[in-house]
Amino acid sequence: MRDPDQPLRFQFRYRGMVFHAKVEFSDTGTARLCLTGILGSVPFTIESPELRRAIFPLIELANTKIPNRIKLIENRHVVYTDEVTLGLPITPIGTIEAITQMIAKVRPLILFFQTVLSASRA
Repeated sequence: MRDPDQPLRFQFRYRGMVFHAKVEFSDTGTARLCLTGILGSVPFTIESPELRRAIFPLIELANTKIPNRIKLIENRHVVYTDEVTLGLPITPIGTIEAITQMIAKVRPLILFFQTVLSASRA
């Protein structure tokens, strides 16, 4: 049984990438879904200087489309974070719908990291 005072946490994979989700409940009867996932890693300069230079403007461009949702952690890991308010009552279908909308925002970046970066390391 879940402790109602604690957030509901779960994780899932989308196209091989792990996403962590947390649903926090407030005293006002609302719930926030917070989603975090590492989209990929920036190659070291020695691995691919051209690709490394190309990624930084891409991250900046992504942040113009979805402000402050894409972050570079430790100058290496590209992390996506987002949150939305869930409609009440919270249902599995409503939660999946919210996650799908969140993932759709960064799908082009996910595909980029999967195809371009994985090919550069092959």
